[in-house]
Amino acid sequence: MASFPKPKELGGPSTSRARTGPMSKKTEDNVSKMVRLVKKHNLEPVIVFCFSRKECEIYALKMSECDFISPADKSVVEEVFKNAIGGLSPEDRCLPQVESVLPLLKKGIGIHHGGLLPILKETVEILFGEGLMKCLFATETFAMGLNMPARTVVFTSVRKYDGANYRWVCSPS
Repeated sequence: MASFPKPKELGGPSTSRARTGPMSKKTEDNVSKMVRLVKKHNLEPVIVFCFSRKECEIYALKMSECDFISPADKSVVEEVFKNAIGGLSPEDRCLPQVESVLPLLKKGIGIHHGGLLPILKETVEILFGEGLMKCLFATETFAMGLNMPARTVVFTSVRKYDGANYRWVCSPS
């Protein structure tokens, strides 16, 4: 899937410097291991809360070699997706964002953040609610006003960048 940019294209650090913080290589590997462990022990569906749109996309792409759903479920996912985007204009159906989401959805992997088209967010919510989305990478927008069934929740970090500093998620200040 070429439509989601690679970390370096997103302004990430060069390969000559070690990354630190929420998107470090070690964190990426740990999140990947945690999701695989969840799958191994049948503790899906899992919501992985990320603190940026970029993180959601990077983690989802990293997990794209995993397959969380059966062939029968893949057909249902594809049908739901095609029905959902059927209302879009032909040009909009060809947007990179629209085209890059289906391969992930057919593996039971979803992305949900404020930068997605509303129809894509709604489709992910429907699939997750129906149990067809087993691994969801989301920002806190997914938690706003939704009550979705998850057996496991993973946070990519316990600190969030507020524009000036990193602060603890549980801290009121």
